[in-house]
Amino acid sequence: MPLLDPQLATALHQRQTPSPVVDPIPLETLLTHTETTALTLYNAREEVIQNMIDYPLECAWVPQDWWLFLHELSLKRIAYPGAVLELYISGGIRSGKSFVCAMLIVSHLIYTRKAGIFCLSRTDNTSQKLQQKPIEHFMLEEFMGGSSGKIAQQRNQKLKFSGGKFTDNKLERYLTVLDETATPFKGGGELEFRFFSQEVESYRGYALTTVWSDEAIPVNHVEALYDRLVSRAVDTTQAAHRQRILILERQLARLAAGDPTTPRPHPAQLGALMHGVHLISYTPEEGYTATVRRYLDGAHRPEKHLHIAPELDGKPGVTDPRVPKIAYPPDPTRLVGFLHTSANKIVDSYTELSRKAADWDERTIRIKLYGDAAQADERLYHSFSDRHLTTWEHLPRIASLYEVVDPGGSKPWVITWWLVDPAGRSYLAQEWPTPGWRVDGYDLGPWAVPSKGDKLNGDPGPAQKTRLAWSRAHYIKQIWEGRKRLIDKLAETGTPYQGRTQTGPLTWTNGWTLDGTFALPETSLMDSRFAGAPTESKGQHTTVLEAMYDEEHAIPFDPAAGVSLDEGDTMINTALNTDLLGLPGLLINTECQNTLFTLRTYTLPPFRDHTSYKDEACKDYRDPIAYHLLSNPRYRDRTTPAAPAWSGY
Repeated sequence: MPLLDPQLATALHQRQTPSPVVDPIPLETLLTHTETTALTLYNAREEVIQNMIDYPLECAWVPQDWWLFLHELSLKRIAYPGAVLELYISGGIRSGKSFVCAMLIVSHLIYTRKAGIFCLSRTDNTSQKLQQKPIEHFMLEEFMGGSSGKIAQQRNQKLKFSGGKFTDNKLERYLTVLDETATPFKGGGELEFRFFSQEVESYRGYALTTVWSDEAIPVNHVEALYDRLVSRAVDTTQAAHRQRILILERQLARLAAGDPTTPRPHPAQLGALMHGVHLISYTPEEGYTATVRRYLDGAHRPEKHLHIAPELDGKPGVTDPRVPKIAYPPDPTRLVGFLHTSANKIVDSYTELSRKAADWDERTIRIKLYGDAAQADERLYHSFSDRHLTTWEHLPRIASLYEVVDPGGSKPWVITWWLVDPAGRSYLAQEWPTPGWRVDGYDLGPWAVPSKGDKLNGDPGPAQKTRLAWSRAHYIKQIWEGRKRLIDKLAETGTPYQGRTQTGPLTWTNGWTLDGTFALPETSLMDSRFAGAPTESKGQHTTVLEAMYDEEHAIPFDPAAGVSLDEGDTMINTALNTDLLGLPGLLINTECQNTLFTLRTYTLPPFRDHTSYKDEACKDYRDPIAYHLLSNPRYRDRTTPAAPAWSGY
């Protein structure tokens, strides 16, 4: 029997204010409560809806995915205090990007001591529509001058919104506010609206606390603004700031997980999170621009944040219907969030656009509905994913070692070490050079970085630009160091290596010494073009391959197979797509950042089987994969006697 009179329950149910983001109280729920409780539930829901209107900064509805983005950003800040962080929100059209961005900027402006903010857009018109109007919407009434909407235009109090814009495209305001602990302090600062047509030199002299760039900001502006954020980003190293972010992270984690009982953060907390951040929001309808490349070239898209797009599922020609929510660029201070059009519950554009998408191609669907401008259909190794990743702990200990060396002229040589297990799977165990593996105490950094221009395969990174001027003997020593490091790392992270080894000190006449256990490869390969190049050794003309035999602790190299590029690419794709007892035929240690960048980036121009001239920044780490696979590597059990050779009939 219902506790509440059915007629009253029906009236309350029908009287509820419609809302696209606040669910109505079901009639069945109202009937199970007393009149007092039912009215309390009804009034509480009405208050939530009214507060969204009256107090947008504190109460406006935020799409669920934004809590995921902000939680990931808080983890970045905890990991990198004092660094400039870049958050790129790549959204579908009408996904509501500007709405939340404006809320974050206003939170930072009001609740920061001496804030310095730039908001950038393409033109004055787009600035007014996409930035200035949303920012004015979130301003506190007292910040705008109380109910009158006017404040005295003093030296440090300049704020007037009229005709859809802020006077002179700027504002300056200071006001005593309360932070999340109800502690009063003087917040506020200066905010300027800028345009991409302005010269980057005009940014000089500014010390900015945050920046919001909307639409297709040119990459040279991104770099110039980075420099303007550096000095104030240091504020985030303060113990008090770090403690605030640690508390906020836990709250954002619960919100990201969809916990309905967790209250949203106070605007002061969100404002603190935006300190030292360049926030970029953009629907990438112009495609894979230089700025998009800055964040998506080589970016890792975790499997757990990939979701099937219904418009792509079953569509002819679509090999993978999944779209991302998060991506991690190679630079750990950068983060990419994909805001889908369906995330905007306030203005439902998704229903109509999804219907139209039946006539769109895959690229258009990904960009317009999901903000996904990645080269998924252009990358040569587009099947490469998380399933191809491994770690030191999971590398096989019962395996055969293979070594591949791709020498360079002035560039450092590229060296890779491969483990092949009994099932025939090839694991890239380590590469050199690679970020984190120091050379004479110095980290060479990445081999290739996202391109600042229109290159498909990135720009040369600091490692590639380094000129070591090493002798052949120095590279021999580096290879032996790699063999020792492999043994040591495997022992540190699990059971010892069970393959062929050599123990004992190695000494060179020049004073070098290496001591320990060294893994011994089945084969050491060298790029055949370089291996056969003429050189001079001990006064005689010979090849590089032969000259290597003259070095102390010489390594016998075999020339790598010299085949066409497309044959090597076919072998790589075959290994990526081969399933061997539940694992792919090719796996990469997550330490090998240069190879990972290559597999996530390597792209050929349309209708070409090779890269364009001077667009091969990451190819040096593609070639060793091909050399290894083309050598027909296999596991060789060295613990049992070899079978007698077949002698024929």
